[in-house]
Amino acid sequence: MSTPPVEPGNSDLPEPYPQPLPYPQPPQLPSYAGPEYSGYEVHGWNQPPPRPQGTNGFAIAALICGILGCSVLLLVLAIIFGCVALSQIKKTGQAGRGLAISGLVVAGVWVAAIAVAAAVLVSNGTVDRIGTAVSQSGSAVDGFKLKPGDCFDRPEDAKSAVVTSKPCTAAHDAEAFGTITIKDTNFPSAARLKTLSSQCTEARYRYLDPDRNYPGVTTRYLYPDASLWDRGIHVLTCFFRSNAGPITGLVRPSGIPYTDQQKRYVQAVDKPDPSLEKYEDIEKPTWDDKKEFAAGEAARTQGDIDALAGSPWQDGAQPSIDALVAKLRTQLPHWQDAATAESPSATARALGEVGSTTTERQQIHTALGIMN
Repeated sequence: MSTPPVEPGNSDLPEPYPQPLPYPQPPQLPSYAGPEYSGYEVHGWNQPPPRPQGTNGFAIAALICGILGCSVLLLVLAIIFGCVALSQIKKTGQAGRGLAISGLVVAGVWVAAIAVAAAVLVSNGTVDRIGTAVSQSGSAVDGFKLKPGDCFDRPEDAKSAVVTSKPCTAAHDAEAFGTITIKDTNFPSAARLKTLSSQCTEARYRYLDPDRNYPGVTTRYLYPDASLWDRGIHVLTCFFRSNAGPITGLVRPSGIPYTDQQKRYVQAVDKPDPSLEKYEDIEKPTWDDKKEFAAGEAARTQGDIDALAGSPWQDGAQPSIDALVAKLRTQLPHWQDAATAESPSATARALGEVGSTTTERQQIHTALGIMN
């Protein structure tokens, strides 16, 4: 404590008390460098958590997905991201609420537009892609969803699988009679599709009256291209097409009785081939599968030769029958070699030399007046 100064002219005041000596200062302790702590901050007590800075990432993602919402996945992501963003922003106070709401709004607009477009297509009785068929008569129908007995119009040079549904009582181009499921893993080659198409012939025997002839129609099939295969269309549609103008009514009741020569040929040769049907179901046949198939075809070929060459045929058919028998006799040793080969390569080589009898058989059908 200090003494106030003496003002001039006040010399009569008493002398001040002497000031006590200052206390000695404690010795200075050495200082240590180290972190500085203050209060309870070391543990973060009573301190609010730091707030994230910038714009919320989910809000940005919601807006981007909403704008690019040309697929169902993007629209779903836009809605999910938008909801997550709003929830986070409410807790953290980040920027981006407007972006999140915009993303949800844009996604909603996309959904509404798609719903309206779908409603218009359905109301007009049309289809916008394979797989969404409308069943009423006269409308566009997915050709791969036809059922046996369905009648339709389709130009012979058409490239699309969409056909026009028609009542069978009215004139129409074709009638479906079967569907063949393709069990292959990968898209089949043209050669593989042609092989599979022979199953339509087998289906025809099951659909029609076996005791009647149908010379006015031809067997056809509808197959998927690579783009339809990628969309899950893995079937063949088998159908009849008229050889001369439109069809009226169902094909099955229109059959006529076979003549003796026609019945003889059909019962002897033109019949289902179980060995071939089993083999065609195998996408990647093993060596044993090929040998088993060849053995079955060898036995069938020998039976066809015996049936055809046993007695003469009517004059118009005899040349065609003779040509088929000659071809079958050429095929027989190749079938036998394939069935008994001692290596896969030898079996494959023998099968490659068999050849086809399609032309000869079609000529016989024409000569005898039997449906091809």
